[in-house]
Amino acid sequence: MLDDFKMRTCELNVIKYLLFGFNLLFAISGIGIIIAGALVLSDVGEFRHFMEGQVLAPPVVLIVAGCIVFLVASLGCYGAIRESYYMLMAFALCLLVIFIIELAVGIAAAVYKNDFHKGIKQLMRESMNKYETNEADRMAWDNLQTKLKCCGVDKNNDWILLLGKRPLSCCHATRDGSQPPEAIHCNSAKTGDEILYSDGCFDMIEYKAEEASKVLIGVGIGIAFVEGIGTGGFGFGFDGGGADLEWEVGLGTGFVVEWVGGWGIRDDGLGFGVGWRDHGLGAVWVMGGMEV
Repeated sequence: MLDDFKMRTCELNVIKYLLFGFNLLFAISGIGIIIAGALVLSDVGEFRHFMEGQVLAPPVVLIVAGCIVFLVASLGCYGAIRESYYMLMAFALCLLVIFIIELAVGIAAAVYKNDFHKGIKQLMRESMNKYETNEADRMAWDNLQTKLKCCGVDKNNDWILLLGKRPLSCCHATRDGSQPPEAIHCNSAKTGDEILYSDGCFDMIEYKAEEASKVLIGVGIGIAFVEGIGTGGFGFGFDGGGADLEWEVGLGTGFVVEWVGGWGIRDDGLGFGVGWRDHGLGAVWVMGGMEV
């Protein structure tokens, strides 16, 4: 009898620490999400002067989601070790919210990836018209053209058609960022000349935004998919009151490893739930219906 109790305690501890390890991986993934969002924001945000709000919103939301993932996963780790029903219930509910947020970020990034060019070119042309009268627009264009090695919106002659001359930032800068003496020839330079940037800035900035979108789509939908599948891969249960009562946490679809009088593996199908089960009557989930 004592040996059976020790064995069962040991096996329950194994399941408990498996759940702890799973939540620890989630916490690490939360840090990864924060880093990915920050990198995208720093890369694209440098040129936010030419971008609409919806282009910059997804990485910001992803950073916030990453912070929530880390905090919620920490809650799950603590709840697993403490075998706290209420903490794991809160963890599962929060995880569902995070799942929806990350999935929404990935979908939003995919949608705005296709609609990006509709507004950005107009913003660039409007800013171009204010180059000589607005300091912010002048600095934004000089920074854009120097960093991305481009000139104008579609081609370097855009400036000639608009202002009758090109900014010096359309010409190659030296390593220290200053303009070489031959930059005075920017206005007379022709496409193909070594001192003149030949590519338009719209294609360059669109490329950076599309690369950022790919990261957001991959991270947002990828992590949401892993959470949806992975969380269904672990359950945690114990007997209460001398009866075969068990509480569990599950999300998504997958197998739950459990101990109720012996090792068992169960396929929960699709659903989300935090609930209890009486092995004589079946299982009733708080959310997600009834398991048979």
